[in-house]
Amino acid sequence: MLDFDRSLAKEKDNDGCTALHEAAYQGHTEVIQTLLKFDRSLAKKKDRDGLTALDWSAAKGHTEAIQTLLAFDRSLAKEKNKCGNTALHWSAAKGHTEVIQALLDFDPSLAKEKDNNGQTALHAAALKGQTETIQIMLTIAPSLAKEKENSGGTALHFAAYSG
Repeated sequence: MLDFDRSLAKEKDNDGCTALHEAAYQGHTEVIQTLLKFDRSLAKKKDRDGLTALDWSAAKGHTEAIQTLLAFDRSLAKEKNKCGNTALHWSAAKGHTEVIQALLDFDPSLAKEKDNNGQTALHAAALKGQTETIQIMLTIAPSLAKEKENSGGTALHFAAYSG
């Protein structure tokens, strides 16, 4: 289809998603590569909620898709959605430990990124009861345990709240 009309790659559906978002959501790495070869700028396209294809892959736990996207554009790792979440926030909340490890291996400083509420990915993991994720993140960045969000809560506060 792209040979017929290259502009199709930039078309968005009613949710603001491109074909790259859909491929990332499903973890179709070959499709991701094909689309990005046609137009590298697709990697930065955001849906109506400000999510990139990397966010979609992270939320679904598609490690290979994440590595493919980051190979095309390293800066995607620090892209934030409208709420200030990074791909690491998404994968931490969902407990996708392989994705978390890949993202932190790629850039350990991602662990310190905060959303609009001042929450790190560790806060997100604690709120959702993702104990394995919490252990991984604290092993990589122990100082995260003392990070406070805008209301003064640590990840321990979030874990206690969640039970």
